[in-house]
Amino acid sequence: LSKPLPDTNPKDIFVECESPESTSFFALKRYIGLRSMNVPELNVQQEINTFMQGMYAEAAPVMKEYLDFLTAEQEKANIILGPVPPNMREYYTAKYFKKAFALLNKAVENVKNNKNPEELK
Repeated sequence: LSKPLPDTNPKDIFVECESPESTSFFALKRYIGLRSMNVPELNVQQEINTFMQGMYAEAAPVMKEYLDFLTAEQEKANIILGPVPPNMREYYTAKYFKKAFALLNKAVENVKNNKNPEELK
């Protein structure tokens, strides 16, 4: 861009994702993209924390840990993810999935432990 994005008066941001309902943190990706249109000097980590708290409430700390775990594993793999089919990603091991599911289960428990059982129905 030859000028800051907010100066171009964008109406929306395109986030390529053929299956948003089955993609981890699609809403977060869109949120960060939309926020960056208005705040070019955006502090991404601060925005991620804000999003996590608003979206996941009691589960926010664990969901942030889950996001950090996914990101770290992808970075350690040192591959371009797009052309590598999921079944070929070497970091998808039993250990990886056990940790991922443990974190997700912990997030669910955080919500259950802080909600009135009627609210969970």
